[in-house]
Amino acid sequence: PVDGGEYGGECGGEERGGGAAASPTGIEPALVYPPDPGFAARWNEAVDAAVAQVGVDHTLRAYEALECTPRAASDLALFALACMDRDKGLIMAKDIMVASQRLLGDTYVRALSGVSTLELCMVVAMSRLHRFRRKAVFNFNHVEDELKNMAANDFLGDAGRARAPTLSRAFEGLLAMGLVEAQTGGVGAGLGGAVTLRRSRGHGGHKHWREIQLLLTDEEVATAVGKHPNKPAGLSELLTHEGVRQTTAGC
Repeated sequence: PVDGGEYGGECGGEERGGGAAASPTGIEPALVYPPDPGFAARWNEAVDAAVAQVGVDHTLRAYEALECTPRAASDLALFALACMDRDKGLIMAKDIMVASQRLLGDTYVRALSGVSTLELCMVVAMSRLHRFRRKAVFNFNHVEDELKNMAANDFLGDAGRARAPTLSRAFEGLLAMGLVEAQTGGVGAGLGGAVTLRRSRGHGGHKHWREIQLLLTDEEVATAVGKHPNKPAGLSELLTHEGVRQTTAGC
């Protein structure tokens, strides 16, 4: 929101010239918004109306779940301002939507395109659980079974031969990057249902991960797989074909 205090008087009129000469840094004061007494109120009303829309609220919550930091908030605000129609002079719902969706997609794809091959294959397995098994949430055993199904005929190489401890460490990496969320059995969940990486000792480790949710869309997974430098041949086809034999026939 815009502060409707004394900035309007300081930034407007002839005082700007005098302020520039007196500035110890030599930087002229910036015109933050028009020196209109009612502009701050109109701006804040426009922002309130924009974020109150259902689509905007949902997108902002998704962005917050990915990265809830002052830097992320400032990036979103600046991007929304860059999208704003200068002729209208007020922020609109579509400006916030475009900014948040662009930042969300870029962040997810950039993060996933830099993970290990095993982590990438695990994300593809989760996407397949969503696409073909119609599972919005699932547990670690579901992911492990789907990965084994994808690894038929040694299709995934070393990633397909990974044992449970290695899969567990790879999954922790995905959790730490914010690409997935999960609850842990026997341990309280993090803020807003987010994961806590602690696990009960002596109880099988990964078996306590439950209610896993992939935070990327299927389209973002496909884009990241396409950009990954070390993806197994044919991995992209596993995102669009349920049967492993069908996708590996030409490999």
